[in-house]
Amino acid sequence: FPREKEGRSKRIMNGLEETLEFLEARRAAGPCRVVLVSGVFNVLHPGHLRLLKFASEQGDVLVVGLLSNEQAPNALVDENDRALCLEGVSYADAVFIMHKSPTDTIRDIRPDVVAKGREWAEAKNPESKALAEYGGELRFSSGDVTFSSLQLIREEFARKQTLVLPERDGYMERHQLDRTTIRSALTAMRDLTVLVVGDTIIDEYILCEAMGMSQEDPVVVVRPITTQRFVGGAGVVSLHARGLGADVKFLSLLGNDDAGTFVQEEIARSGVTARYIVDPSRPTTVKQRFMVNNKKLLRVSYLREHAIVGSLVDEFLERFKALAAEVDLVIFSDFNYGLLPELTRRRAMQVCVELGVRTAADCQSSSQVGDISRYAAVDLVTPTEREARLSLHDNESGLVVLANRMQGKMGVKELIVTLGSEGLLIHHPVKGTFETDRLPALNSNPKDVVGAGDSLLVGTALTLTSGHDIWTAAYVGNLCAAHQVSQLGNQPTQLQELLDILDQERS
Repeated sequence: FPREKEGRSKRIMNGLEETLEFLEARRAAGPCRVVLVSGVFNVLHPGHLRLLKFASEQGDVLVVGLLSNEQAPNALVDENDRALCLEGVSYADAVFIMHKSPTDTIRDIRPDVVAKGREWAEAKNPESKALAEYGGELRFSSGDVTFSSLQLIREEFARKQTLVLPERDGYMERHQLDRTTIRSALTAMRDLTVLVVGDTIIDEYILCEAMGMSQEDPVVVVRPITTQRFVGGAGVVSLHARGLGADVKFLSLLGNDDAGTFVQEEIARSGVTARYIVDPSRPTTVKQRFMVNNKKLLRVSYLREHAIVGSLVDEFLERFKALAAEVDLVIFSDFNYGLLPELTRRRAMQVCVELGVRTAADCQSSSQVGDISRYAAVDLVTPTEREARLSLHDNESGLVVLANRMQGKMGVKELIVTLGSEGLLIHHPVKGTFETDRLPALNSNPKDVVGAGDSLLVGTALTLTSGHDIWTAAYVGNLCAAHQVSQLGNQPTQLQELLDILDQERS
């Protein structure tokens, strides 16, 4: 019964009693078909609006029953704020907060029609019994696309930017690269076995709604909406390697806590073979990022940075020796949180030398203090410009001089200095001299830069280990990083996604 809705009074009723008084007055004025819709209405979205429009067309008066905080304990938004949002929807004549169940509310209001979404059409609907008691009807909306508030938020994490690669650029011309070469390098990773060693971190994203400035203190006030967790640190390095197709072994340090259990479950689900040193004296490292509209507002870290000692060192080295003997490549992902103190690191590196295993390393110095030069003589390091300058105590030299000094100090076989949005500087020693080149970033508008260095390290190291040169390896690593920053959260790189990017421009 479509009718004009102009002139309606849009009001929030003061509970069920006032709602009943409102309906009694409307019914007394003449024949009046009452339609009831009930729900949580977390974050008002198009699916809700379609349902309310459909419901308003089924009668003369639309009443919206909003489940209270007690009735909907998982609601993300307070009941009063949800009611205010619904009050502004022109389809609704009355909005009230329900403290009873929908079935009991139907018995009180006795609507002519109860409207629900099409997704409930094949489900068990407890409202049917109450409606049958007096001849009310249950109607389902037209089947338009449905939405979930949480689903919309979570889809933002899953949504990736479309990455468009140049068909051929100056770097590719100089090093005789094309998409076929890059594809070959990517698929060769599936033949490798890798050991990742280092500190595991949980990256926790807390999506918030901005509420404004506090009147008492000059601080921003936010309200948490939902939380997303990702395995980060050395953990995500192992997941990147696994996602690229390698057979991966993982050795790390965890606390004896729920966060450590989360890591173990996520790593096991990926197919990575993991061994953990459990230290009851520390928590599993968690880094929380509070975000509003995809912008980071604050980061809070829960961690301990003391070095492992005694039996934990012995346990680590015993497991490291056994695992390193089975792999083609060892990647050290050192966040300086205690797993790889100097003596332990030296002994682990000596094991790699004795076994003749290729090595790559990253020693983070973002919010903590690290020194990449600790990993002298490895096959590959990929420091940021800041990490390189900290290691050399050099804030003045140009990039090429800086890279040359670092290579001279460390004696590494391959060096890549990452420059953020400006791309990479590759430094390649050749018979007593060196070659350098710049590779621009492949994603000039990153969505979230967390994890870019990890994916670069993995992609480059795996490509080198599969027998390709540094120029090919750097491009593959750059591609991995560009894909990583196209999404929110530290999500593992997947081989097929990179292959799809390479194929995209051909079609």
